[in-house]
Amino acid sequence: MTTTSKTLSVLELVSMSSSSNSKSPSLQLDTKNLDLLDIVAGALKEWKDRGNGSISGSDLLSVLIDKLIRFECFAQPRKMYFSPPEKSIVESMKTIIKFLVSMLETLADTVMAADTISLKPRSPPVDLNALPDDVLAEIIELAALEGKPNFRALRLSQVSRRFRAISLHLPKIWSRVSYDYHGLEMTRLYATRSNHTGLEVTMEDCEHYIESRRMLQAAVPFCHEWLSFSYTVFHEASHFCCVKEHQTPMKLPRLVRLESVNDYEEVYKMYEMPNLKSAHFTNSIPSPSFLSTISTFSMTFNHHDEDDFVDLGELWDFLVATPTIRDLSLAFKSPLEAFGEGMPYSKLSLPGIETFTLNVVFSDYTFDPDSWDDYRDFVYHLVMPNVSHVNLSVIFNSRGKCTPEKDDFVFNLLPRSELHPKLTSLSLTVVDGRAMFEKSTNAEEYDDILAFPAEFAPFLTSIKLRTNYEFYLYLEDDTPFFPLRRLELDYCPRITDEFLADVYRGLNRDGNWESFEEAIVRGCPLINTNTGFMNSITKEKIRAVPVSRNETGPFRFNDW
Repeated sequence: MTTTSKTLSVLELVSMSSSSNSKSPSLQLDTKNLDLLDIVAGALKEWKDRGNGSISGSDLLSVLIDKLIRFECFAQPRKMYFSPPEKSIVESMKTIIKFLVSMLETLADTVMAADTISLKPRSPPVDLNALPDDVLAEIIELAALEGKPNFRALRLSQVSRRFRAISLHLPKIWSRVSYDYHGLEMTRLYATRSNHTGLEVTMEDCEHYIESRRMLQAAVPFCHEWLSFSYTVFHEASHFCCVKEHQTPMKLPRLVRLESVNDYEEVYKMYEMPNLKSAHFTNSIPSPSFLSTISTFSMTFNHHDEDDFVDLGELWDFLVATPTIRDLSLAFKSPLEAFGEGMPYSKLSLPGIETFTLNVVFSDYTFDPDSWDDYRDFVYHLVMPNVSHVNLSVIFNSRGKCTPEKDDFVFNLLPRSELHPKLTSLSLTVVDGRAMFEKSTNAEEYDDILAFPAEFAPFLTSIKLRTNYEFYLYLEDDTPFFPLRRLELDYCPRITDEFLADVYRGLNRDGNWESFEEAIVRGCPLINTNTGFMNSITKEKIRAVPVSRNETGPFRFNDW
C-alpha cells in the first residue's frame, strides 16, 4: 500500500468518525494510547520547530503516519518489518479521534453550563490598590529591606505609579548600598532618595574591586550621612586591585557602626567618628586611642599562617582603654600558638562588661596539648563582675587524634564563679566538628560525654544548649544544683529523657522545682515528653517546638 492510499484510508476514517452519532463521553485511553497522544504532540512540536506557522490536514496525517509506523513496529516487532502494520495504525488513530471528540464535547458542555451559572468568589479578591497608603508602605518597606542589600527598592518603585509615589516617600528603603549591587549612578540615586535618613555602606576589594571603587566614588561625597560602614581588604596598598577611595580623611558624624576586615594599614584612624557605638574587627586589634565611646565590640582572629599570632598585650591595652564596652565578643579560629608567650598582666578588670561571647575552634593539624592552658589562662585573668550573660561556643575539629578531657576544658572557659556572682544566663554550643564534614550522626561514632558540674556556674537560672555530644548536668550529693528557671535544648540529637529527669531531680532536691518555669525542646529526637516519667511529672513545664525548615543541618554552620 502506498503512502497516498494510507492517507486516503485514514481520511475515510476521519470522515466516518466525524459523521458518527455515537458519543463516548467516558472513553479512556490505556497506557499505550496515552503514548500515542504524546506522539501527536511531538509531531506538532517538531513541525513548529522547523519554522512552520501552520500545518495542513494532509501534512499532519503524513507526519503522524510516519511516526505511528515506527512506533507500532517498535512496540510489536514482526517478521515482515517493512510491511507496515496498517490495521494497528488505523485502530490507534480511531481511538485517538474518539477520545479527542469526546473530550471536546465534554468541554463544550462544561462551557455551556458555566454560562448559565453565576459564579461568586468565596472571598473578595486581594486588591493592592484598595489598601491604604500607610499599609502598602509597610509592605513595600518590609519587602525592600529583607536580606542583604539588593535592588528591591528600585524594582518595587517600578511596579506602578502608585508604588513609585509611595517608594519615593520611604527614604529608609534607599539607605543601603553595596559593592556587589550598586555602581556609580545607582549609588548616587540611592543616596539622593535616602533623603538624609542615613546610609549603610559595604565594600571589599576582592574580585569586585572595580565595583567597589565606583560605588565609593559616589558614596564618599555623602559620608556625612553614613550610619554604618563595612570594608574588607584583600590586597596590599601597592597592589593594583587595592581600593583606595575610602583611604582618605573623612568626618563621619553620624556613624554608629564600623566593621573592618584585614585592615593592617589602620585606615580607620583617618576617620572622625564621635558617635561610634559598635565596632567589629577581623584579624587586627585597634589601637588603645581608637575610641572610648563604643559599647559593643567584637574581634575575630582566623589567621591560617602560624607566623601570625594574637598579641595579647595589644588586646589588653585596648580593652583597658575602652571602659565603655558593655558587649564584648572574641572569636579565635587561629592556631593555638596564637597567644604567644605568657599573660601580659595578672588580671584584667572590665567592670562595664554585661555580655561576654567567646568562640573557639580547635583543629588536629594545629593541636598542641600545652596550648590548651593558654585559653583557660586568658579567661582566668578576665574579671567582669557585672557580666550577666555568656555565649560560649567550642568546636572540636578532631580527626582521629586523642584530645584531653573536653568537658574539663570547655567549662574552664567560663568566667570564674567566685568573681562573677551576676552570671545567671548561659548559651552554650559544643560541637564535634566531624558532623560538619560527615553525613553520619551514628551515636557510636561520637564517644565523648560532656558533664557540666554546677560548681562552674552555680548561679545560672537560664541555660540554652546546642550540642551533638552526649551531655549531662552533673548532679552531686554535696553540691547545690543549678537554680534553673528556664532551659532550652536546641538541636541536641544525643540528649535523652534522662537529661530532663536529672533536671527535675536536682531542682526538686533543692526545693526549686516549683520555681522552674519552662523547658523548650527543639531538634531532640531522643526526648519523648508523652511517655512514662516525662508525661506524669514534667510534661506541664516542657514545650516541644518544631524544627525550622530553614535549618536542616544545625551542625554544618559557620557562625563566625
